[in-house]
Amino acid sequence: MVFVLKLAVNDLRNIIRDYMFVFLFFAYPVMLIVISRIIIHLIAP
Repeated sequence: MVFVLKLAVNDLRNIIRDYMFVFLFFAYPVMLIVISRIIIHLIAP
């Protein structure tokens, strides 16, 4: 039973990591665009 629980926890950790990678893959370009826009507004008002 403990072995099954360890497998489940490991699986859950892998799933969370995959979701984080997907989230970062989509969020990173958006963050870059937002940050660059803010910097442009600060430099050239």
